[in-house]
Amino acid sequence: MSLQRKSKRDLSRFLFTRGLWLIFLEWTVFRCLGFQFNFDYHVTLLNVLWALGWAMIVLSALVRIPLSVTTAVGLIMIAGHNLLDSIQSSNPVWSILHSPNFILNNPQHSVFTVYPLIPWVGVTAVGYSLGQVYAWTWQRRRTFLLRAGLGLTAAFVILRTLNVYGDPAPWTTQKSALFTALSFLNTCKYPPSLLFLLMTLGPALVFLWAMDGRTPQLLRPALIFGKVPMFYFLLHIPLIHLIAAHSEEAHN
Repeated sequence: MSLQRKSKRDLSRFLFTRGLWLIFLEWTVFRCLGFQFNFDYHVTLLNVLWALGWAMIVLSALVRIPLSVTTAVGLIMIAGHNLLDSIQSSNPVWSILHSPNFILNNPQHSVFTVYPLIPWVGVTAVGYSLGQVYAWTWQRRRTFLLRAGLGLTAAFVILRTLNVYGDPAPWTTQKSALFTALSFLNTCKYPPSLLFLLMTLGPALVFLWAMDGRTPQLLRPALIFGKVPMFYFLLHIPLIHLIAAHSEEAHN
C-alpha cells in the first residue's frame, strides 16, 4: 500500500530506517522501561521489536526485487524452516536466526533471543505481498481473503492430524477429549512453527474478509489502537508491569 505513494527506493529507505528505529526501541525503551525497570543490562531479551526491526531491514532489500520472488522467499521460509529443527547448535548466529537461546551468557551480562528471525522475516515478506490485494477490486479481494483464510486453516487441520511435519512437538492423546484438543492446538510460537502460523494467519485472513469495508460498531474502538500501534505497544507493557508491581507491593 505504501507503493501507492512512494517509489520502491523511498519505501526501501523507509523500511531500513524504521527497522533500525525498532531495534533501538527494543534495546532502550521496551527493555529498560517495559519489562525490567532497570538500566543495568544485566539481562537482555531480544523480543518482538528486535525481530520486526530486522524483518523490515531485510524487507527493505526484498522490495527491490520482483514481487513474485519476494513472495516465494517468504513462503519458503514459512513452510520450510521446520526442516531445520533437527539442527542443534549454540552458535549465536544460529540462535538469532532460528533457535531461541543465549547469545551471551556470563556473570555480568546475559542476552537471550526470544524471537528468532527466519520465520518472522518470512511472515513479513508474505505480508508485504498480501498488501497488494488491497489494490484489487473489492469483490476479488474478498474472494481471495476468504479462500486463502479457509485454505490455510484447512491445511493446519490436515497437517496437524497427520502429525508428521510442521511443529517440533507432535500432539498426543490425553486423559480426556478436552486435553487432547488442547494438545492438538498446542503449537510452538518461539520460533513460530509452520502449524502455528497456519492456525493463526488462516483465521486472521477470514477476519479480514469479514471486516473488509464494514467494521461493526462494537469493534470500532479498536480502530483507535490500530491507528497508533507503536504508541499502544510501547505503553501497554510498562503499564501492566507498573500495575503488577504496585499490586504486589500493596499485597505485601
